[in-house]
Amino acid sequence: MIFTEREHEYLTAQQLARLATTGPDDCPQVRPVGFRLNDDGTIDIGGRWSPEGLTLWDK
Repeated sequence: MIFTEREHEYLTAQQLARLATTGPDDCPQVRPVGFRLNDDGTIDIGGRWSPEGLTLWDK
């Protein structure tokens, strides 16, 4: 996936994304997730959220 410079700057400045799925009852489920934008334009989703903030993978 190719991002413009402006999109890349926006994504690297964010700490959380929202992942939306549909549950078994067909109701939407939206969860905050951590993510990392990789150099090749792919995005890894994961990480842990705590009151101290988001802990992503070792950088």
